[in-house]
Amino acid sequence: MTNAGRLGTLGTMASSRQWLDASLQRLDASRQRIEASAQRLDASRQRLDASPERLDVDRCRRRLEILAAVARAKSVRVSAPPQRVRGMRLRELIATRRRTVN
Repeated sequence: MTNAGRLGTLGTMASSRQWLDASLQRLDASRQRIEASAQRLDASRQRLDASPERLDVDRCRRRLEILAAVARAKSVRVSAPPQRVRGMRLRELIATRRRTVN
């Protein structure tokens, strides 16, 4: 069996044309997405080119000093006990007061 008999029929040609049109539409959509991505990439490159190559050394040093000071302050600060521990302590105090009243 060969497909030679179906090659000249209108139905096969029409479905092939539809498939080709759909493929071309998908191709156009892909091309548009690629072009949009390329434009975003160009904009990103322009922003990077406009930014300075190296940060101010003094500014960077001051920033690191401030971050170190904040870290020291956080480590020194006494944190509140967890909610569970506070609840247990509160229940103990209530029980103690009830015992002294009774």
